[in-house]
Amino acid sequence: MEHVLENCNSCGTAINGNFCSECGQKKFKRIDHTYIIDEAKSFAYYTEKGFFYSVKNIILNPGKTDRKFLEGDRIHHYKPFALTLILSGISILLSSFLNIKDIMEKAIKASNQNVSDKFVDAYTTGFLSYFTFIMLALIPFFSLLTKIAFRKWGQNYYEHLVMNAYFQCFYTIALIIIFYPFYYFLQNDPITIGKISSLSYFIVPILLFWFYKGFYSEKSTKSIIGRLIIFYLLQIAAAIIIFIGLFIVGVLIAKLNPELLKGMINK
Repeated sequence: MEHVLENCNSCGTAINGNFCSECGQKKFKRIDHTYIIDEAKSFAYYTEKGFFYSVKNIILNPGKTDRKFLEGDRIHHYKPFALTLILSGISILLSSFLNIKDIMEKAIKASNQNVSDKFVDAYTTGFLSYFTFIMLALIPFFSLLTKIAFRKWGQNYYEHLVMNAYFQCFYTIALIIIFYPFYYFLQNDPITIGKISSLSYFIVPILLFWFYKGFYSEKSTKSIIGRLIIFYLLQIAAAIIIFIGLFIVGVLIAKLNPELLKGMINK
């Protein structure tokens, strides 16, 4: 009796085996308990071998991990941009669960008595609550700056995108496993939390040096520090340019449409 081949439900190609030779779709099988078990096993295996493997190596040596990924060692690693999104989501969920927003509001008010409640609420709600996603959105901008700062060191702009994605993962992991626990367990001591929060910003240059020293292991400490100084100077220059641009826009609005500016100020 002649065997009748099934057609792929995705592209219509005849399937001779368990997978479609054209699009890779698995042969149709009705969903039952074995399907659910197989999916759970596949998810657990991929998560363990990809997600946790990447997180572990980023913690141990983020720069070296990124370098190996760019040089082709990718099969065991989670995709860097997907990893950045997942870690950012975990950071926001954990921040909400631990009430980091309320803890930081108390710390800011305790450290700055003259700051208005409206400003503190806007800052914690609009910036701190979504800090990791804001930094994620700025990856293309930071990649342009690192491309300029580390020019002639061999990486193109798109590789700098991956590098900055890995650093974002590294920083987010530091927030999750170091700073969030401190904030939570010291929530009744807002002054100390304010100091730790300030430290989290000052520690970024150290994390950047650690990252780039691992990535450019063949480069001297002096040369890496020099490139990082250029990177920070570029950030300052960009901030000044943006400020001047906003100022010019404000002046033009005031001249061309003073009523609009008055309405914005009254709000």
